[in-house]
Amino acid sequence: MKYRVRTRDGELEYDSYEQLQQAAATGMVEDDDEILAENKTEWVKASSLIKRVKRPSGWLRPQLLWVYLALMLASVSLYFLLERALMFGALSVFVLVMVLMKITNDQVRRR
Repeated sequence: MKYRVRTRDGELEYDSYEQLQQAAATGMVEDDDEILAENKTEWVKASSLIKRVKRPSGWLRPQLLWVYLALMLASVSLYFLLERALMFGALSVFVLVMVLMKITNDQVRRR
C-alpha cells in the first residue's frame, strides 16, 4: 500500500509502511506531518499512524560508544607509535581503521 506524506516542505510518496517507518526513524517524517493512505480519503497525523521506536539517548547510544572506542584506539595507537613499539602501533592502527569503517558503514545504512 502506498502512502503520501504532506510535510511543510512538500509531499513525499512511500511504497510501503516499512519505508514510511524508516523515513520516520531518520526524521524525514515528523509527528505533525499528514499522511494519506492509498485507499483512504482522509489525511491523518503521522503521530497517530506511525509507531515510534524509542531510541537510546545521551552518551550511551551505541553509535557514540563506537566513536568512544575509536578515540581510545587512536590514543593507544599514538602512544605505541611514539614509544617506537611499531608492531603494536601498526596493529592498533589497523583495528582503528576497522572500527572507523564500521562507524561509517552504519551511518550510510541509516540514511
